[in-house]
Amino acid sequence: MGALFGTAGIRGRYLRKITYKLAFELGLAVAAFTGRGKVVVGHDTRLTSPPLAYSLVSGLTAGGSDALLLGVSPLPVTSYAVASAGGDAGVMVTASHNPPEDNGLKVIGRGGSELTAREEDALEALLDYRPEELMVDWDMVGRIERLEGVVEDYVEAMISEFDLKGGGRIGVDCANGAASLVSPRILSILGFKVYTFNS
Repeated sequence: MGALFGTAGIRGRYLRKITYKLAFELGLAVAAFTGRGKVVVGHDTRLTSPPLAYSLVSGLTAGGSDALLLGVSPLPVTSYAVASAGGDAGVMVTASHNPPEDNGLKVIGRGGSELTAREEDALEALLDYRPEELMVDWDMVGRIERLEGVVEDYVEAMISEFDLKGGGRIGVDCANGAASLVSPRILSILGFKVYTFNS
């Protein structure tokens, strides 16, 4: 594994390690890595995540990939969307449980799977290219589309996997994260009386 990717993608302090330049150049690298394929982009609820996601999308499209935007979504929903939308890859802008001053970029492989160490090394090697080497001409720039209804599809898919009927009361602390969109809904549909905290 290279020096940039850790066990959960690239994480670090916003504007020190996780910069707009890095997000843009990672977008270019992912476009080249996928052969200018379709790439799903999701992000968490951190204040810094949407602008980093937009920089990433700029790199993806400048590199010739189509970017499929999810907006705020938990990582499992982004992985699900890569598979369900037929994406060639996905990128989640998140630092998970890291402190709020951090952020991160996690690349997801085709089918919604985690990248192997070899794939991460290949992607990291592309980051050593000069950005202009990975950019396409004006008529090959990728498109930006918004993916609609993916959270609802994910909730339905998860419910179909459970052989569980609620009836009790349950408390869910979503820590002000993207799971606020999913976990309480699934538990409520399953029949629980749900009390949410930090949602």
